Amino acid sequence: MADDREQGGADDDSVSWREVLKVLQMGQSVEIKIGDDQEFKRRQRQIERRAEKQGIPLVITREVGAMRLSLAQAAPAATAPAERPERPERADRPERPERPDREERRAQRRAERAAQG
Repeated sequence: MADDREQGGADDDSVSWREVLKVLQMGQSVEIKIGDDQEFKRRQRQIERRAEKQGIPLVITREVGAMRLSLAQAAPAATAPAERPERPERADRPERPERPDREERRAQRRAERAAQG
């Protein structure tokens, strides 16, 4: 991959995720400084969620004091969003019981109210 770019770290808790994702989409790797294992796990969850929303396959590697993000070399089929399962055709579905027409139900309720009061 081309240049490596550094984003915020332990002292600067804010990371420009939009900028990180843009750099990744350009095919470059990104290095984010991190402190401890807990911070690595937190940052890893953040970037995985954000990349998944954008449909970006990632490889996250831990280095001494930093994490490196780069694009995964995945097949195009693997990056496609999951398709919804096909619904059965109407003819294959079980029949619904007939419902009374809306006007018929209203008339029925009016008659019941009139009989009560």
